[in-house]
Amino acid sequence: MSSPAGTTGSSTMLHQALQIQVIELPREGAAIGPPPKRAHHALSIGMEGPKQLLRGLGLDATECAGRFRMPSKLGRKGDGSTQVDIAAQLGMACKF
Repeated sequence: MSSPAGTTGSSTMLHQALQIQVIELPREGAAIGPPPKRAHHALSIGMEGPKQLLRGLGLDATECAGRFRMPSKLGRKGDGSTQVDIAAQLGMACKF
C-alpha cells in the first residue's frame, strides 16, 4: 500500500495513537436554582504518554485523556448591552 504524497507512516501512527471524541460531561449541580438546561461537552483526546508516565510513577492508569472545553455565557451589562464571556479550559482525566 502506498501513502499519498507528503504523508509518512509516523503521521498514521500519530492518528492511531490519539483517540479523539466529543464527550458529554456530567451536569454540575448549582448551589441555588435549577440544574443547567443544556448538556456540556468537551473534546476528549486519548493519549498514551500520560498513562505511561503515571505507570512509571507506580500508578496503574488504565486510560488517560486530555479534555478541552470552551464554555460560554451570555450576560447583560448595566447599560442593557449584551456581553459574551468565553473561557478555555484544558484538563487531564485518567482512570485507575
